[in-house]
Order: sequence, then C-alpha cells, then structure tokens
Amino acid sequence: MSSYLNIQNFENEPDKTKLSQAYDQLYTAPALAISTLLDLTKRGSRYSMLYFGWAHEKGYGVNVNWQEAVVWYQRAIDNKLNLGFYYLGHLYLKQKEYSKALEIFTRGAELHYSPAIYCLAEMYNDGTGVERQTDKARSLFEQAIKLGHVFAKRRLATLLMSGRYGFINRFRGYRLVFSAIIDAIKLSFRDSSSERLLA
Repeated sequence: MSSYLNIQNFENEPDKTKLSQAYDQLYTAPALAISTLLDLTKRGSRYSMLYFGWAHEKGYGVNVNWQEAVVWYQRAIDNKLNLGFYYLGHLYLKQKEYSKALEIFTRGAELHYSPAIYCLAEMYNDGTGVERQTDKARSLFEQAIKLGHVFAKRRLATLLMSGRYGFINRFRGYRLVFSAIIDAIKLSFRDSSSERLLA
C-alpha cells in the first residue's frame, strides 16, 4: 500500500487508534482490517472510506472490485477528503476511462488540490484521453508548483530543460530541478507522507 495512505494527520476521525491499527492490519490480518474499516465508515471515518476503496481496488481482505472501489473513493470525496480525487482519478486512468479521470482531476483542481492539478497537467501534457495541450499543461504545472507540489516542479523543470519552451527557459529548468530535489529531501525528512509528493 502506498505510504500516502498512512497519513497520521487524521483530522476529524472518530477513532484514530482503530484507524491506524486497521491500516496496519491490511497486510497482516486483512479480514479483521476490513471489518474494522467498515465499522469506522459507519461512524463517518473519511480515511476508512478511502482505505476501504483501496482494499477493493487492490484485493486486500476482499475480492478485487473496481466498481466498489469507485463507490468508496467517491464517498471519501463527498465527505471532503481531497485525497479521494487522487485515488479515484488514478483508478479511472487504470481502467482507461479517461473522460472520468479528467472530470475527477478537474474537480480536485477546482478545489486547489495540488495532486489533482498535477495529474490534470500530465493528462494534457501527454494527451491522455484529451487533445494534447502543452501550454495548458504548463499553466497547470505552474499552479501546482505555487501550491508546493514537488513532482510538478520536477516535471516542468524537465520540460523547460528540453527546450520545449525556448532556450532561455532552460536555465529556469535547471533552477527548478535543483529546487525540486531540495524540496523532496526536506519533505522526506519532515513529512514523507505529504500529499505534495504524490505523483
């Protein structure tokens, strides 16, 4: 499971201890974890909704069921957990449902959620399910960078260094890549589960 699901800043969670235990048990005792997560979802636990979706996506303690994963990720989003945009959008990408991924990442971007902005930028940059629009991608990468997203900074740096946006911008690319490395090192020590590191 991605370390980003193991976020210790469980705001507004009804039982942080049980939630943390259930997360740890997804590998060692998945059936018990699923039971605990289901109970916590009934008590309004947003992260339990996310974890429950992830368990259905990956098959931890339950059979793989992407439709059920979609339901639980959407419930997390509906309960104002922005991390749901990231996981639901990526699930849609995996399913090659690009218009749905675009919609989810766009909704997250409208809330200024930097991982969603970054993913949206990648879709436009690569032309994944949309017409390739490199200027729009650049604008989105810039937005994500302003919100502190490290991988957006790294990605724009590589594009600038390639010369795509002119020779003079190569120098900015070199500065950005150096800055992204420093940011990644600082975050890895300070908060390795920061959403600013979601790629």
